[in-house]
Amino acid sequence: MFRAATAILDWVTMDERAQVNGIVGILDLTGYGLQHKLVIHTTDNVKRFTSILPTNPNRVKNMHAYNLPPIFEAVLTLVKTFVKQKLKDRIRTHGRSLVSLYDSIDMSVLPRDYLPDDYTGPCSGTIEEVIAYNKEEITKQPVVDYLLDLASGKYGIDTKLKPSEEDVPSASFRKLNVD
Repeated sequence: MFRAATAILDWVTMDERAQVNGIVGILDLTGYGLQHKLVIHTTDNVKRFTSILPTNPNRVKNMHAYNLPPIFEAVLTLVKTFVKQKLKDRIRTHGRSLVSLYDSIDMSVLPRDYLPDDYTGPCSGTIEEVIAYNKEEITKQPVVDYLLDLASGKYGIDTKLKPSEEDVPSASFRKLNVD
């Protein structure tokens, strides 16, 4: 599951619009139960998942969670302890109603399955259509080649080259004045 999430984030990163404008995620937890929690939400997996977002070059504008079961509230509280305040402020929950989601996200970008029955405007299609389109896009050869290259193991970090604590500037790079 984490490999799939990472592959999707890497694929999204290929689109410069996502890098510039940022991404908005919607997490629909319909059907989420204790069996999912036992498999997914070990401490190691939570740390692994929360490390994906800060290391990805996409700017996360908002993360919306819908249809949260009571057990997920506790999981979300745990996850929030591992992320920076800026990301905590961008995580929004919507309970079991999508009405508050409509205030945050334009309805035209949502799948028909998430829209009210009386909505007659444009949408992104049904969930099945969105999945089929994205499956077709992510399996195109340039994308597959890019993802396989990233997963090849040839990229990494040489910790011996990491500067010592006294060599690291204490100020933010945005405030740094270097001649």
